[in-house]
Amino acid sequence: MNPLQMNLMQMNLLQMSLSGAILILVIAVIRAIAAERLPRKTYLALWGVALARLLVPVSFPLPFGGILSGLRWRVGRPWNAGVIADGSSEINVGAIGEGMGNGAVSAISGGADQTMPVASSHWITLTAWAVAAIWAVFAVCFALYFVLVWMRCRREFQTALPVHNEFAERWLQEHSLRRRIEIRRVPGLSSPLTYGIVYPVILMPGNTDWKDEHQARYVLFHEYVHICHFDALWKGIAAAALCLHWFNPLVWVLFFSLQQDIELECDECVVRYFGWKRRKEYAEILLQMEGIRSGLVPFNSYFSKNTTEKRINSIMKFHKKGKLALFGAVILVVAGAAAVFAAPGTSGRSTDIGNILKGEGEFLYASENGPVSSKIEDVPGLFDPEDPYMKIWNFAQVDLDGDDEEEAVLFVFGAAGDTGGSLVLHQMGGKVYGYRMDYRQLENLKTDGTFSYSDPTGVREAGICAITDFTQTGFESDKITYWTAANPELTSDEGQESFVVNHRSATEEEYHAAEEEQAKKTDAEWYDFTDENLADMFGK
Repeated sequence: MNPLQMNLMQMNLLQMSLSGAILILVIAVIRAIAAERLPRKTYLALWGVALARLLVPVSFPLPFGGILSGLRWRVGRPWNAGVIADGSSEINVGAIGEGMGNGAVSAISGGADQTMPVASSHWITLTAWAVAAIWAVFAVCFALYFVLVWMRCRREFQTALPVHNEFAERWLQEHSLRRRIEIRRVPGLSSPLTYGIVYPVILMPGNTDWKDEHQARYVLFHEYVHICHFDALWKGIAAAALCLHWFNPLVWVLFFSLQQDIELECDECVVRYFGWKRRKEYAEILLQMEGIRSGLVPFNSYFSKNTTEKRINSIMKFHKKGKLALFGAVILVVAGAAAVFAAPGTSGRSTDIGNILKGEGEFLYASENGPVSSKIEDVPGLFDPEDPYMKIWNFAQVDLDGDDEEEAVLFVFGAAGDTGGSLVLHQMGGKVYGYRMDYRQLENLKTDGTFSYSDPTGVREAGICAITDFTQTGFESDKITYWTAANPELTSDEGQESFVVNHRSATEEEYHAAEEEQAKKTDAEWYDFTDENLADMFGK
């Protein structure tokens, strides 16, 4: 696959949790309305999609927006919105070069050179760290709980005694798998269960009547279905999702609903195997084998649980599903997967900006005198109309303002090599706007949207910057980390007496350490501005 087509969108934990929660809520509603109308495998498949959304931190570009397409997220720079250069409410692109070289970051409501209060920034940082610490503590506690429960159960189950009788050995021969299955007995066990994934073991109560082969066949086949479906593994995955998203109540709904649907789906398989006319016999055996137990054992598959009544009702209502129900089940699973894994907002953005880059549309160039309709072939002239060698060399797609929608950044240079700069294309209100940045204003672009900048001379001010918002006449920027010269009239790099790191006054050593951390970030991926690359990225 061409690298341009592998355009995955990274997601953070909260995004994954929110989109997963929306899908869980939808599944819960479907499950309540159409409980017996769809095959139980449908709900398990949907829970699987929800688990994937909770655990896989990427989305894929599809021809439509995802389940979060209407939401705006400030990813990576949640505390920077609302601060701009020069203390004005917006920056005119005609004065960008001057504005990028003046003063410190100031609040929208403040005047020039009014820096963000250090105390406010400090408390914001402390709050973020406190929230992260609380999440980590609970996540580790839940993980330890599940691990300890698993270890305790495994230690107890390993003391089980092997079962040696003609029926059990014959049954194992008839139901062999690539994985070796064992049948063991545990004195005092109230009802059968299965544990283990690679080497599954069916545990039977010590008082099992092996002479009643009719009952034993039902019980063993139920556990056999658990083994075939890797149910212990799925329960482990659900436990992992719960550890990560313990703060999300709907993930708890998923965890317990999945346990129940696993049992109901196994019951359905048993009835389908032995014949729906014999479902009453199976329900009676289920009642006989019912065992009351306490505690949460997430990785073992039980023959029966305290939801016996629901299971028996489901068994008695079992009927063969028609082709229409099966078709509806497939549609639900595919639609659910597409909804939560589609990258939000990628459709309109990629198509509109892509058309402009291919010369099939116009954008509004944000000039001093207001927006001017322009085409991609006009871009070199926006930087130097007298340079016949000025052209677009390459381009990148990066989310600059943290709204989960990528901007196109065009790298424009002429023959001299020290003129030109970048043009940023941003979609807003159904239109695409273009913003010019001189060659010192956007350098070393990173995938998180941050970049390096300096004043026109390169000796008065330089640092790390990010764009917080775009307007119809310019854009708002945030100087995150920077230095300024003691004397603005300097013509050399001597006298760098003022340093700021993450909006706070800092030492020179702290500033250089922040520069090193910035350098470690992943660089944006640039592509040659060719018809082939544009076709790969945006289609022909």
